[in-house]
Amino acid sequence: MSMFDAIRARRHTVNHMLDSSNGFWSPMEWDNLLHYEIIQNLTVTALPDIQTPLNESEGGLGWYDNINFDVRQRQGSLAKQYGVDGFIFYTTVNQKSPSMTRTVVDARVRDGEPAGPFAVMVVDDCRYDCEEPELLGTDNLIALGEWLRNITFHSDYIRVNGRPVVYIYKLGILLADGDTVARPESIRRAFSLVEKTARTPLHWIGTDTFHCLRGIPHAEKEALYKELDAWIDFAPHRGNCMTAEPLNVSPQIDTFYETFLSGWYPAPRGLTWFGSKHSAGWSGKSYRAQSKCEPKNSPVRFYEIMKEGLIRNRCRKDREGNKGGLLEDGQVWKPVSIFAWNEWGEQGVLEPSTLNGFSYLESLHQARQDAIEVNCSLYEHSYSYHF
Repeated sequence: MSMFDAIRARRHTVNHMLDSSNGFWSPMEWDNLLHYEIIQNLTVTALPDIQTPLNESEGGLGWYDNINFDVRQRQGSLAKQYGVDGFIFYTTVNQKSPSMTRTVVDARVRDGEPAGPFAVMVVDDCRYDCEEPELLGTDNLIALGEWLRNITFHSDYIRVNGRPVVYIYKLGILLADGDTVARPESIRRAFSLVEKTARTPLHWIGTDTFHCLRGIPHAEKEALYKELDAWIDFAPHRGNCMTAEPLNVSPQIDTFYETFLSGWYPAPRGLTWFGSKHSAGWSGKSYRAQSKCEPKNSPVRFYEIMKEGLIRNRCRKDREGNKGGLLEDGQVWKPVSIFAWNEWGEQGVLEPSTLNGFSYLESLHQARQDAIEVNCSLYEHSYSYHF
């Protein structure tokens, strides 16, 4: 059973000051955690404890730099030990965004760590030098194709039906020059441009977030669903917290995969962004409104939903056969994804932490073992749409 996690490629750079150019805190993961204590002092009520990296002396990874070979090697070892089969690397392709997200993937291609299957998710959603989400445009799409050409040749890169897998976080901005709205023909043009530059057809997977096609009428989204090879549920931004609840999946979506949360709020990244921009009016009440998933954020709950999801996934394979495509080794491609391996800024973390130790990893490991023992012929669940 394939399981792939999103790894947030953030380097360990610490900036204790506000960026005076735009008034925002640094977007680096470690900065968000370190600034949390500062933001706590700005609120009228106490904020909850958060997860921080477990020290190396206690078996954790500590405050690390993702470029470091030893760190990535230890990440791969932990993943293998506890049942994570591979990684989906977050990356940005807009040339104005920091290149560090691509640098981590380049390092993975060069030295093989963290070991195991991998692919990339293109996440360009205005987190850097822009006021509103920007269309990628022709130059960025060509740059994406050139970069994919350099990384997808690797023997560990995930291929479905012989084509390298690429996840798209916001389909609506994947447009070439001259196109301003995502329509079937404009998406096809963008895909064709990237594939031509990459010199290979690609297996495109869209993410079902509430803003992946923001601003496009629902009726027009139906046609866009068919332009991708598959869609993946993206639990953090569907409003369903720890697990994706049943969707009214469009009949236009032929292949749909599930995602589960390793944790969620309290999220230092959201707090530092909104808190720094509106610090004069920031309060515990405002924060609690953002923390609706907090009651479900526990290793015990994580075990329960992962066991259920893994059973459902295995039984779907039995019922659906080869639907979804085949990997290079002939196995059916039916991934179960977790958000995330090390999204410290949003507290979606499998890695060992000061707050939870190894509990999330241990819960995952146990869930995988227990799910195997369930007889699919006896398994019934209200999530009938998955069957």
